[in-house]
Amino acid sequence: LMNINIPAYTSSKNLYSTLEKTIQTFCDIIQEEKHTATDPFVQELVHYIDEHFNDYGLCLSALEEAFNCSSSKIQKAFKNNLQITVSDYIEKKRMELANELLFQKERSITEIALECGFSNSNSFYKAYQRFYEKVKIYLHRFLSFGIMTCVDTCFANIQDWC
Repeated sequence: LMNINIPAYTSSKNLYSTLEKTIQTFCDIIQEEKHTATDPFVQELVHYIDEHFNDYGLCLSALEEAFNCSSSKIQKAFKNNLQITVSDYIEKKRMELANELLFQKERSITEIALECGFSNSNSFYKAYQRFYEKVKIYLHRFLSFGIMTCVDTCFANIQDWC
């Protein structure tokens, strides 16, 4: 850690943005390790969701139709194999895309919401706020209580709140 160069930031907003991206990257890596399917049925579900997560109509009932099986079977297999619910996985995929598109700043919020599979910008905003709430709480601590203290806390607890 002694050889790390910390770039100069012109504002706390720039620092906040960089920290948010970094923490989200850590969370994505941790979640990816937690959510690797070994069951062939779940692998098919994951592949299907990964291909269709930005379709507005993707939900549990759409998966029931696509896979010709009950929602309870889908939910149970998904949760037992990946330790996450189907709806949480879909939301995670949508938020990853949304986060990417928001940093490009080329589209309106409504366009991003629709491209990510949300019916409107209001439902997108609520999902985004819910999904990133934990990250923002920790980032606020970075800015309020000092970087090094919070970095230690962050890395000690990152797996719990990703």
